[in-house]
Amino acid sequence: MRRMSHFLPAALLLVGLLCSAAPGQTMHPVFYLLDEQGGNVLKTSRAVSPAKTCGQCHDTGFIINNTTPGHAAWTDQQAAPFARLKGEGGTTQADGQSGGMNCFLCHLEQPNNSARLAALTSGQAEWAATATLEGSGIVVKAPNGWQYQRSSFNSAGELLPEKARMVDPRSHHCGYCHGQVHYQATAPLLLQAGQPEQWTTFTTGQVISPQKISASGINLAGKEMLDRSWDIHSERLLDCVSCHFALNNPAHQQADPANQPDHLVYSPRRLDISEYLHRPSHILAGSPVQQIGAGGTIDSPMRRCEGCHDFDKAHPWLPFKARHAQSLACETCHIPQLYAPAAAVIDLSAVEAQITYRGVDGSGDVVHTLVEGYKPVILPRKQGDGRVKLSPYNLITTWETRESGQVRPYAIHHNVAHGEFVVRECSSCHDKNSMLSAAMLVASPRSGGSLELWQESDGVLPTGQLLERADGLYFAADPGAAGFYILGHSKVFWIQWLGGGILLLTLAGIALHAFLRFRANKKHKTSAEQTRLVYMYEAYERYWHWLQAIIIVGLILTGLTIHAPGRFGWLSFAAAVRIHNVLAALLLLNAFLSLFYHFASGKIKTYLPEPSGFFNQMFSQARYYLSGIFKGEPHPFEKSLQKKLNPLQKMTYLVILNILLPLQIVTGILIAGAQAWPEVSQKLGGLGFLVPFHSLLAWLFAAFLILHIYLTTTGHTPLASIKAMISGWEKVPLHPEEK
Repeated sequence: MRRMSHFLPAALLLVGLLCSAAPGQTMHPVFYLLDEQGGNVLKTSRAVSPAKTCGQCHDTGFIINNTTPGHAAWTDQQAAPFARLKGEGGTTQADGQSGGMNCFLCHLEQPNNSARLAALTSGQAEWAATATLEGSGIVVKAPNGWQYQRSSFNSAGELLPEKARMVDPRSHHCGYCHGQVHYQATAPLLLQAGQPEQWTTFTTGQVISPQKISASGINLAGKEMLDRSWDIHSERLLDCVSCHFALNNPAHQQADPANQPDHLVYSPRRLDISEYLHRPSHILAGSPVQQIGAGGTIDSPMRRCEGCHDFDKAHPWLPFKARHAQSLACETCHIPQLYAPAAAVIDLSAVEAQITYRGVDGSGDVVHTLVEGYKPVILPRKQGDGRVKLSPYNLITTWETRESGQVRPYAIHHNVAHGEFVVRECSSCHDKNSMLSAAMLVASPRSGGSLELWQESDGVLPTGQLLERADGLYFAADPGAAGFYILGHSKVFWIQWLGGGILLLTLAGIALHAFLRFRANKKHKTSAEQTRLVYMYEAYERYWHWLQAIIIVGLILTGLTIHAPGRFGWLSFAAAVRIHNVLAALLLLNAFLSLFYHFASGKIKTYLPEPSGFFNQMFSQARYYLSGIFKGEPHPFEKSLQKKLNPLQKMTYLVILNILLPLQIVTGILIAGAQAWPEVSQKLGGLGFLVPFHSLLAWLFAAFLILHIYLTTTGHTPLASIKAMISGWEKVPLHPEEK
């Protein structure tokens, strides 16, 4: 008890000390502020050099040579506002000099970005890093320049501990250059279009904020219904560095399997934290392959959606999950719409750039002008592994002169939604009005001038075409040009015409034949034949026949929904796919059991042609259907237990069972298995060949089914054959000796 009485006050004291610590306190040591020559700025009054200052502990030369463009050594290289639209950019300082390096912009808790930009635009680039410290108490702006405040330094000339706090980059740091970031809980989000320095917001309308869209200060159409955050990851308190981390950060570093012993499943070897702090790579995950010090390259894989989310468990309702994961970027469905203005057309041919915005009618003033948002265009993009995925983009047309303009794509990765705000309806893609081939306005009506598409920019393929309409020029995406065949949307029109023509000709032939039979029956009154009942079809034969018929009809009907959901929408697309697959499995099982039954019972002979005279018999049967039946002639072949099928039926079943049905089964398996064996399907032409061929076979099956049903009416009564297949008993004519 005595020990407890000593421990409790100590514990309370420790808790009190922890609670009194200032928020954001770090373990960063105090340091000198040095100028470019390495002198203490308190003595020299020159501009701060972040490279020299931070180089007291960190290898800033390594950082400069290992940095993603736009970061670290690039932060104070000011370019013209629209230079990036023209594909222009600066170059890194690879000689170990400071260049425009500004560590404070990303590592000071509250840097002054406005003062930094003002220094850059006023031609005082060497003072930009110093201006970043304005407002912290370290330096103040005076009429004759910046002055350092001695009260912020200790007696040795080092920054005081509370002034030397450095933090890991947060989302608002990234927002100084990349786009609108808003984390204020009570203040409504406001933004103003036309600020190229906020690059992602300007080019795509992406906004990083956990705030509900309905609580923002933007004059947004239907805002009251948008009870979702601007970005779900921000709402879940994730920062940009959660995905865009430093490649050699020990917390994210992945062991290279090529350099590990074969017997190790997991290697605990990681960069020591002191080594990382000395040489932190500023090549961020998600950036393109970068040059490194010795002229080599380093890849920069980032934690993509699949690195955190289990695709299969997150989409239990989705059929063919693997196929969707192979073909679509997660953003395609999870960012179906942007709710902030984005640049659409920029005319740089005038003295002052003229900007037309997408998603807003007017100047981009989101307070006074109604914002409607926009839906991105879906384009194919080559991944690092060579696969092509469909991803969302905004298109910006830049007119550099009055006569010449170019369309460029800008990727969309943020503003991720979930729940009811994502694309879940299959018809959004699998329909003739698929969002995957939607058109996007790229230019207003303009006299003269030619517009060019980009040339595979950053792996983005320019698959689509420019369409001229009354209100302007549109880009219509065409995923088929990149090898995508989308069920319900993609069409091979000659297959449709051929298949439909075969079906219509079959129906027309049946109608003509039925009319001629009806007219002939009036002229040639035939007396009723003497018949006897024969147990023609055993139970299994009847069950197999009707089950097969029902399955084929079901496959045709669900196939119509899958290939044309807009016209045959009696089922949802997902339900049609599932039912189609179940019916296909039943067809395969029923065909296997039937094959086993007919071989085991010896009844396979029923379907085999006779060894001699078969073609003559087939022609006799054809002549009967084309001529004799109209004259009241007797059937050329008598039906019996041993000969249930006439020669034409045998030939038809030979073609159906040995050619059409196997081809239909194989192509169906390859279509369904395209997600499991994409290489196999691709070698056989891919879905662009397999699906149309499968559809053509389905047209032939439909024609055969209709013709088969009609020919059952050519017995001694129209319904005799159908009744026989139901009961098993059929009336057959008596032989002469039986009469």
